Amino acid sequence: MMLLPEYATNTVVAVVSGRKFHWLVTEKEDWFLDYVKWGEAFPFAGNSVPEQTDSERFGIEILDELSVGTYLKHQADCTTSRDELVELLLMYPEIGEADDVLKLSPAVFIDFDNRHLVNAFPEPSGKSEGYVPDGWTSEHGDVTSRIPKTERFWIIGDKNYFEI
Repeated sequence: MMLLPEYATNTVVAVVSGRKFHWLVTEKEDWFLDYVKWGEAFPFAGNSVPEQTDSERFGIEILDELSVGTYLKHQADCTTSRDELVELLLMYPEIGEADDVLKLSPAVFIDFDNRHLVNAFPEPSGKSEGYVPDGWTSEHGDVTSRIPKTERFWIIGDKNYFEI
């Protein structure tokens, strides 16, 4: 894992692609899957369009089931595992603050096989569910319930570290 989770900047993301589950910690902007739609929203809202470079998201304007393999290959340093996330979770002496939970909680779940995105990010700046490729579905809601039980790093033994 190259980046550490940081609220509103680097997010924990769950990805399903090719029937395989992946954990990543990446910049939240990567999960506005359709950069074209996202960029068009800025002038509409009276804001200037963020400057994009070819290196951002490796030149992938629309991250979908066709381009996710390339994206994951380029993001190998940001891929992590349940075990690494457990280690990170246990570094916190006691998760008792909502901010601690928000920092480590998965913010986005993307199922590239079924073309569906679920976003749990609470702030307007992270509302990626409105910027999915054509033919996709999306929603704002709970991400943790969609994670396979074997990947739920916040549950260790009988203890759910996200219950405060």
